[in-house]
Amino acid sequence: MATSRDPRAPAGRAEALCATLDHKDLVGRDAATQSPRPDAAADELGDVLEAGSLEQADAERVVTVLVRAVTSQCDRVVQEACLNALSHAVVRYRIPYALLEPIAGATAELRPRELAYVPFILSATHDPGARAVAERLLLHPDAEVRAEAAQAIDELDAVAAAGADGAANCAARAGNSR
Repeated sequence: MATSRDPRAPAGRAEALCATLDHKDLVGRDAATQSPRPDAAADELGDVLEAGSLEQADAERVVTVLVRAVTSQCDRVVQEACLNALSHAVVRYRIPYALLEPIAGATAELRPRELAYVPFILSATHDPGARAVAERLLLHPDAEVRAEAAQAIDELDAVAAAGADGAANCAARAGNSR
């Protein structure tokens, strides 16, 4: 994202929030910098994504930062806020599975509360690669994770049966997003 944009404009604000998430010292923030806490930055990015006010390329850059934060953070609050923001991204934008795939590799490290977001996020891409992740999660001990995985498989099956892009199904499911 270009750095010369107005920070109040959606893309400029998204860029500033992404910078907050990109810092390595996410736990120890200096109040004097007026940087939002990482979880608050992720929440605000979710609002920007939900509004659909970014260009596709900017949304994909934001998604990349959110995915990196999910897969590199130990802070569960930040992870959940990033996953919630990603759930808004996949409803408003056509996010390629390749950008979200690192989350599939992080499922073993996620707790059930955070893991419950993953099947929806991945299945919203309608990529067949999401099915393998959802099928693994059908065996998870947590009931909510299993339910989300089953719903993701249902969506992937419906898209495959329709032979279309499944936009109507995704839009209908969007009402169930976090």
